[in-house]
Amino acid sequence: MKTVTSEDIKHLASLSALDFDEEKIEEFKGEFESILGFVDQIANAKIEGVDTFNRSVPVAQLREDEAKESAPVEVLLKNAPKQRKGYFNVPKVVD
Repeated sequence: MKTVTSEDIKHLASLSALDFDEEKIEEFKGEFESILGFVDQIANAKIEGVDTFNRSVPVAQLREDEAKESAPVEVLLKNAPKQRKGYFNVPKVVD
């Protein structure tokens, strides 16, 4: 397992535009090393003879898609702060 250094944490923080004090960096080092330990356990798991395509929910138990009536537009728009021509009217978010 790779040892996490203070420089690793500082580098990740700078990539994320974050800044931490030394105490927080030490705390993160322990957390990252714990996470990497779990990743190593997963990577080293013995999976020979295990069906990797095993599904937890058999396909036969899934329901068929069914088209159903929706609520009337008037009911859906009733509590909308703004509406226009039968649609939600929201502020522009992309130029």
